[in-house]
Amino acid sequence: MPTDQEESIPLQAIGTNSDSDKSSDREARQLQTEASALDTDFNMDTLLRDYAPFSFYQKRLVLVCAVVVLCLAPQAAVLVFIGDAPEWKCSAVDNGAESLAPREKCELLAEEHCTPVYSEQYAKASAEFGLICGHKTDTSYAQSLFFVGMLLGSSIAGWCSDVYGRRSALLLATVCVAAGSLWSALSMSFWSFAISQCLIGIGVIVHVIGSVVLLSESVAPVHRGFVTTLMAMMFGTALSLLSPTAFLMRHNWRLLMAFLTACALAAIAMIWLWASESPFWLLAKGRHAKVETMLSRWISSSSRTAPSGLLKSLTTGKEKKLMDDDESATGSPNRAQLESTSLLPFLKPGLRRVSLSLLFSWFTVCLVYYGLALNTNGVGDNKYVSFFILSAVEIPALLCIVVTLHYIGRRTVMFWFMIATGLLTAASSFVAWYGSAKKESDSGSGASSGVENLQLALAMCGKFTSTAIFSVIYTYTPEILPTPIRTSGLGVCVVASRVGGIISPFIIDWGLTMPALPYAIFSVLAFGSCVGMLCWPETRNRDLPETIQDLRLMLNKR
Repeated sequence: MPTDQEESIPLQAIGTNSDSDKSSDREARQLQTEASALDTDFNMDTLLRDYAPFSFYQKRLVLVCAVVVLCLAPQAAVLVFIGDAPEWKCSAVDNGAESLAPREKCELLAEEHCTPVYSEQYAKASAEFGLICGHKTDTSYAQSLFFVGMLLGSSIAGWCSDVYGRRSALLLATVCVAAGSLWSALSMSFWSFAISQCLIGIGVIVHVIGSVVLLSESVAPVHRGFVTTLMAMMFGTALSLLSPTAFLMRHNWRLLMAFLTACALAAIAMIWLWASESPFWLLAKGRHAKVETMLSRWISSSSRTAPSGLLKSLTTGKEKKLMDDDESATGSPNRAQLESTSLLPFLKPGLRRVSLSLLFSWFTVCLVYYGLALNTNGVGDNKYVSFFILSAVEIPALLCIVVTLHYIGRRTVMFWFMIATGLLTAASSFVAWYGSAKKESDSGSGASSGVENLQLALAMCGKFTSTAIFSVIYTYTPEILPTPIRTSGLGVCVVASRVGGIISPFIIDWGLTMPALPYAIFSVLAFGSCVGMLCWPETRNRDLPETIQDLRLMLNKR
C-alpha cells in the first residue's frame, strides 16, 4: 500500500495543474476579449491616438509640408510686384516729359510720335512686354488665368489624390509649379507668360488640397487642428516674406522667377526624400504590408509598443467593416463600390443639407476674404510695405485659431467668427453709406478722413475674421468627409470657393457707384452661412469617417 507521503505527491501535482489550467483559461478569455474589441471598435484613428499620436516621422512630415508651402505660396502673389503698371515717358518729348498726363503720352504713342522709355526695362514683366496704355489691363488676364488654373486644379486634385495617392499628388503639383515658374522666367511674349501662370495655379491648389488631406490623415485627431492651421500660417508667412524678397530682386523680374523656380525644385526633393504616404489611403487601397511597416516604424519612434497582432487586426477589421457597410447600405457590392468613390451619396436627403451648406460656406468665405483684400489695397504709398501689412494680419488670426480649435471646437469657432464677419461687414456698409452721404453734403476733409480710417479699420478686422474662418474650414472639411472621397470632396469645396474668388472683383466694382453695396452683400452671405452651420456636426477629437455610414452616424450624434 502506498504511504501517506506517496499519496500526497500526486494530489499536490493535481492541485498545481488545476491552478495552471485556470490561469490559462483566464488569459485565453482576456485575449479573446481584446481580439473582439479590436474587431469591433479598433480603427486607424484609435491606433494613431493610442500608439502614434505625433511621432518623429509624423513631425518630419509636418515640417516638410510646412517648408514646401513656404517655397510654393509666393507664386500666388508674385504678379503684384512684376505685373503692375510700369513707369515710362516719351523719348520724343525733350522738355516736360514727366509733366505729361498718362492720357497725353498714350495719344502720342498711338500717333507714333514717341517711343516709350521705361525707368527700369527689366524690373517688371509688364515693362518688358510693353503693357501700357491700351494693354495696361492685360496683366489682369494673367492673374485671371492663374485663378482659372486653380479652378482646374481643384477639379482634378481629388481624383488624382484618391487614385494615385496623396504623396504622388504632392509630387505632381510641385513639378507643375516648378515647370510653370521656369516657363515664366524664360517667356519671351506676354501670352506665353500668362499661360504659364495657369500651370502654376494648377500646381499650387493641388498641393494645398493634397497637403491638408495628407496631414489630416497622418496625425492623431487631437493634432489635426494644429497642423492644418500651421499650413495656413505658413502660407501667410510666405506671402509676407515675398515682399522683402521682391524688393531685393526688384531690378530684374526674371531673377525673381528663377529664384522661385529653385525653391520649387528644392520642394520636389524634400517631398521625394522625406514625405510619407497617408495610412488611411494605403489601408483603403488594400496595401496592408506597406501600412503595417509604416505604422510599426511610427509606433517604435513614439517609444511605445503595440500589442501583438494589433496591426493585422486593423487591416482585417477594415476589410470586414467596408464589406458590411457596403452590403447594408445597398445590398449590391458593385453599386456600393461605385458609390464609395463618388459624390452622389451626398445628394441624398440625409446628407444634402450638410453638403450644400458646406459648399455655400466655402463660396462665402472666399468671396468675403478676397473682397476685403481687394478693397484694402490702398494702405500706404509703398506697395512693398502695404503688401507686407496685408499679409502679416493673417498671422495673429491663425495664432488665435490654434488656441480656440483645441479648447472650443471647429463648428463653434467657425460659427462665431462668421457672426463677427457679418457684423463687421454690416458696420462697414453703414460707414461707407455715411461717408458717401457726408461727402456729397459736406466737403470737409477731416470728417472724410475719419470715416475712411474707420472703414479701413473695420475692413482689416473683417479680414482677420475671414482668415480665421478660412483656416478652420480647411481643418473641418477633411474631418467630415469619408476616406474614399475625402480629397474629391475637398476639391469640390475648393472649386466653389474659387468661384467666389473670381466674382469678388466684380462685386467690389459695384462699390464705385454704391459704396455700401459690396459690404452689405458680404454681410448677408456671412449670416446666411451661419444658418447653414447649425446642421453641422462637431468633429473635435473625433475619428475620421471611413464610410458614408460613418458620416450618417456622426450626423445622428451631433
